Amino acid sequence: MKEEEKIRDFINKFQSVVYNFIIRREKLINKLKRIKPIPRIFKLFSPAYGVCKKCGLPWNHCHEKHIAVDKLSHVFVTCDYCWEHSTLAELNKICVVFYDKQRHTSRVNGYKMLYTQSEFLKLVEKEYYSKYSETEYKRIIRKQKLENITKEKAVK
Repeated sequence: MKEEEKIRDFINKFQSVVYNFIIRREKLINKLKRIKPIPRIFKLFSPAYGVCKKCGLPWNHCHEKHIAVDKLSHVFVTCDYCWEHSTLAELNKICVVFYDKQRHTSRVNGYKMLYTQSEFLKLVEKEYYSKYSETEYKRIIRKQKLENITKEKAVK
């Protein structure tokens, strides 16, 4: 029995070490892939793919972050890594540029946009805060509104 327990214990420790190594390796690879010239090189080898609007990696080298516009359509502006490592203000800037390009393309091609820019930014904000519970989300929004009001009063 003691031999079996030692073997199980060794196997569990070994699996833990391997798992931690793999996690650290993936984090390092994600950071290295986003060093400025690297995304451009990846893009040269896969010109048919779109890219993350923040880091520039083609979609075949990273996982896109989907934002549900309605039940059937999704938009992806950034990759999961950039989404997780960005503030809401940074994401809003990126999404405004993306929306403007998409609106221009839809005008040229004769399509109608399904949503306005403010609706899109609300969807982005909702998705950004979706990692929080609903009560935390409401608390954050209230806090932001109070901060905006105090800033407006300070300006006057």
